[in-house]
Amino acid sequence: MQITKETILKFDRPGPRYTSYPTAPEWSEAVTAEDYRRHLKVFGRTEKSLSLYIHIPFCETLCYFCACTMNVRKKEEKYGDQYLDYLEKEMRLVAEAISSSMTIRQLHWGGGTPSFLSGRQMERLFEMTQRHFKIDPAGVIAIEIDPRRVTQSKMRTLKKLGFNRVSIGVQDFDPQVQRTVNRVQPFEEVKRFTGWCRDLRFKSLNFDLIYGLPFQTGTTFTDTVKKTIELCPDRIALYSFAHVPWLKKHQQKLPSDKMPGNEGKLDIFLLARRLFLDNGYKAIAMDHFALEDDELSRAYDKGTLYRNFMSYTVKPADEYIGMGTSAIGFLENAFFQNYKTIPEYYHLLDLD
Repeated sequence: MQITKETILKFDRPGPRYTSYPTAPEWSEAVTAEDYRRHLKVFGRTEKSLSLYIHIPFCETLCYFCACTMNVRKKEEKYGDQYLDYLEKEMRLVAEAISSSMTIRQLHWGGGTPSFLSGRQMERLFEMTQRHFKIDPAGVIAIEIDPRRVTQSKMRTLKKLGFNRVSIGVQDFDPQVQRTVNRVQPFEEVKRFTGWCRDLRFKSLNFDLIYGLPFQTGTTFTDTVKKTIELCPDRIALYSFAHVPWLKKHQQKLPSDKMPGNEGKLDIFLLARRLFLDNGYKAIAMDHFALEDDELSRAYDKGTLYRNFMSYTVKPADEYIGMGTSAIGFLENAFFQNYKTIPEYYHLLDLD
């Protein structure tokens, strides 16, 4: 499908951020914990399958572009251990409310960055999940990784546990852009990590890229795209930078006068899109790309591609549960979200 700048400008209208749906303005605190328990019990009486998302909110450093729910912590195991203690409480409460062992067709760890956890903590979290749910080994078992904060040994641990899909935040390979957004991640470091994933035979590798960051131009982002194509990830998510400094105060550290602006962002997006399409990738909806032989592309061609709350999938589950701070679930036609701050999350679990 051809998309031109003229077509986009013709239908250009302001709207809420589209990467998740329902979008943020639609959420309300009128939904209670008791509502959630009731829906869990109804779900437990069904034969439905489950998608489980687990949020790990920690990062060692702050990326200035970030709009995720995260907390900067020193690399000390005590933070992960305490958080896992509370996650185990939440898992137990959810499992008790469901009162049956549901099959997980999709398991996803996100953040923050789950690679903040040690190998031992990753094993503990996976084993906790297995105690309360049945994980389908043929399903999607995915994790988000910060390639700056992971070792080859930790990747072996993830492979041994059964993870088959890996996603990493690349954002941009340009050194000036990386310094400005406080995420210095050289190309050679990402290349080495990509090699580990290939050697360990993970089923799929995804790169996240962001356009609209300070000092990005068509020329610099062309270089990023070409380096991405050289490493040949199976899938690519090409996200528009969400500049919300009134919500995320750390984004005020970014020089807004150096950002490409709306028209510049559009030019960068169209340039990147053309390069991906010319090099063996298929466009999936607005901002995703997959190699033409990837199962995501095949499902798109067959009309069997599904969209859940977070992204696209070829193995849909009937319902969706989120665990950890800020995590979102969808059960029996209703959305639910955990409290976003760690103190609130811990306090409420202490009451149960």
